[in-house]
This record gives sequence, C-alpha cells and structure tokens, in this order.
Amino acid sequence: MISNRSFVAISFAVVPLVLFACAKGNTRPGGEGGAGGEGGDGWGGPAQSSSGSGGMGGSGGMSGASSSGAGAGASSSSASSGSGSSSSSGSGGGGSGPLPIVLLRIGDGVTALSSAASPVTIEWRLTDGSAMPGSPGTTAMPQVISGSNYNLTLSGTASSEGHLSLSANGKYVFLAGYAADVGAPNVSTQLVSRVVGRVDAFGNVNTSTLLSGAFNASNVRGATSSDGTSIWVSGNSTTSGGIHFITLGSNAPTQILSNPLNTRCVQISGGQLYATSGAGTFVNVFTVGSGLPTSVGQTATSLPGLPTASASPYGFVLLDLSAGIAGPDTLYIADDRSPANGGGIQKWTFDGFSWSLVATWNDGTAGVRGLAATPSGGGVRVVATTAENNENRVLTLFDDGSAFPEIVIATIAPPNTVFRGVAFAPQ
Repeated sequence: MISNRSFVAISFAVVPLVLFACAKGNTRPGGEGGAGGEGGDGWGGPAQSSSGSGGMGGSGGMSGASSSGAGAGASSSSASSGSGSSSSSGSGGGGSGPLPIVLLRIGDGVTALSSAASPVTIEWRLTDGSAMPGSPGTTAMPQVISGSNYNLTLSGTASSEGHLSLSANGKYVFLAGYAADVGAPNVSTQLVSRVVGRVDAFGNVNTSTLLSGAFNASNVRGATSSDGTSIWVSGNSTTSGGIHFITLGSNAPTQILSNPLNTRCVQISGGQLYATSGAGTFVNVFTVGSGLPTSVGQTATSLPGLPTASASPYGFVLLDLSAGIAGPDTLYIADDRSPANGGGIQKWTFDGFSWSLVATWNDGTAGVRGLAATPSGGGVRVVATTAENNENRVLTLFDDGSAFPEIVIATIAPPNTVFRGVAFAPQ
C-alpha cells in the first residue's frame, strides 16, 4: 500500500530564452483509447538516455554552467513507501552538476496547437533548464523539401508522438514525423509519407529517410539507431504499424514487428532492441526479437514481472548498474497516467529473475511521457517531460537511492508549445 505524506518548499526555477525557429520536433498523436489518445485517429561523454545506451560519465565537464531565464513551479515526489512534494531550482537535488540534454518542442508559440501539422524544433539545454553553452541553441526541422531532405512536422495535439532517442553510439539523436507542410489538417490520419530525422552534435539535420507505406493513416512516434545508419521506427496502424527497420536515406522500410501493431517508444540497450506499447497485454517494456533484428516475423517478449494491464508506458531507460547481475538491472519508465493512478517516473529493479517496482515519483500534478536517464555523480540523473498537452514541464531528479529524491521543474514550455521527447545530447 502506498501511503502519502508531503512537505512544501518555495523557490524559483529558471527558464531560458526560447528561440522559435521554423520547425523541428516530435509530437504524440491522439488515439489509442486513453493514454494520451494514441492509436485512433535524452556533453561530457556518450550518454545513456532514452536509448539506454552509452554511458555519460559524471558531470562531463559541464558543472558550474550558468543558468538563465525565468519560470517557477512546485513539484513533488511519490515512492512506493510514501510521497512528498517540493519545489526548487538547480540541477535537481544532488549529482555532479547540470548535464546537456535536447528537448523536442512542437509549435511556433503563436499558432494554437491543433491536430494540424506543426513545426518541430530541437532545443539544446542543460538539465537545470538553462541554455547549453557552445551548443546550436535551437535546431529546426525542415519545413520544405531541400535537396535530399524532406520536411518534418508533427501533430500539435497527438500526444503519443514526438519521442527522442540517442543512438547507441551516442553520436546522434533520432525522431520521426510527417513529410507534410505546416498547417496540413489532421496530419496523423493522412496518407502522407512518414519521415525519420537525425541530428548530430553540431545540429546538422538529415531527414532523407522516408517510410513509404508505413504507419498509414495513424501515428508515427519515435525512432532509434545503433550507429546512425541502421534505424528502427515505432508507431501505429491497423495494417502497417508495429516496428519498421530502414537504413539512412532509404525509402523502403521493412515491417519487422506486427504484434503489437500499436507501439510507442523504441530504444536500444546493450545491443538489444526494446519497445513500449499501450495495446493489449503489451502495456510494458518488451524485447523485439533477439539483438538488433532487421527481418520480418519478430516476436515481442515482455520483461518478466512487468504489468500486462493497467499501465501506460512511454519513454524508458534500461541501465546496467550492478556487477552482480548480468545485463540491465535498473529500469526507469515514463507512465502518463495521473499520479493517483500510478503515473510518473517509475523505477524498477531486476534480481536476475523478475523485475519489481520499487518507486514511483511525480510532481503531484501529471504523469510523464518523455524520459532520459544516465549514471552521474554516484547516482542516476533522470529527466522527464510531463503529460499536459500544452505548456507542459520538464522535470529532473537525482536518484541517489533515497525514497524521496527532490524533483525540480527545470523549465516550462511557452504558450502554444509543448515539449515531447527528451534525450541526453549527442557527442
């Protein structure tokens, strides 16, 4: 049984100046019947983020980076042994100082978000919400075709879209969207081609990968890669959903997983492909085949001990923190249900046989969807985006093993924008 207790503190979180560029982002479409309306209609070294691979060492030389901007908010944490609330600023209650992240932002800040195609932008920040020194600042996804690059937009209100993933080699961040013009109506349900976006550490954009025939009339949600060239893409469709494999610059995807057809996030950890779903009994984290499959007929296998009902997982991170257990032993999952129903940042641990839920942290207001985490300073730095569909928040905490880590609001999305995916910055 989860008991509740709380305390309140007051402080101010810093929100940096936001530069609105033409477009790059990720979104999550509305539809699957709950869980954000899906199916119908994360510099100092390679990071472990939503891809759960790499391994960002310590502060990465970013400690002491200044913060700027404005914004405030209260936050809370709840664990399986109780809950608490707090509000503060900074890198989030411990660790080795602010770490570099990228955020996927949808919207231009002027036009109200709708089901129409919206511009997508990548913001380069630190985990305290401040601007990342020496970074591109913002990187816009193309709004028109240019050379081999296609345009890339996302629905403004499809909340299951817009995930970010750091490639397993730590050099790129990946996303998926629509090769549609800004303003195209009901973009998630149209037959317009889906497209993959790749961004390197310097902000260079590649949107030359077209998913012809994949995720027809439904949401494309996320993409990941082992090396920047081999790509796996997640999404939904009654016929062409599931997970597709494609190579950079190609337009011929291979549907490698068709059960479930409704997938959410896809990531690589330790040379194994994993995904989440909100459909059927796959409301959990599951492996996709063995290793990094590229052919049809792959099987989804849920991790032992994870729920097969009454859960709504999105972003996730698998970490190998214990030398005594082979493979990943710590799992963080973003669940977008309300806090009262178990939503928030879930922490699971593995004993070699089964996974067990040990804590759920939230700010008492909303669940979360985007998630990134990496070992840092004797613990794990965790960053998440909250599940509101407009002006949502970026939360950060430092998991040092305590029951009630301090949760900090790093920044808040400006009006007429929303943050979706988060990953640690590519190197």
